[in-house]
Amino acid sequence: MQFDIFGYSRDYYLKGKYIGNIILEDKDRETLGYLGQKTEILKTDLLLKKKLYKAGTEVTTELIMLCGRKKTI
Repeated sequence: MQFDIFGYSRDYYLKGKYIGNIILEDKDRETLGYLGQKTEILKTDLLLKKKLYKAGTEVTTELIMLCGRKKTI
């Protein structure tokens, strides 16, 4: 089955706890999901769920595909 792809969700984790996500138009890595996790250091301040995370904070990110309805052939 094929689905319309609406975009991608980059989920952020701090010390293993989910802190929020942002929506992307294009994927930023080839491997999606848990196996594609990356540990990054924030280069700029990031606002997630009304909380500000300062530049220099170490976070883990994971990319999830956002699928919509099934494509008709």
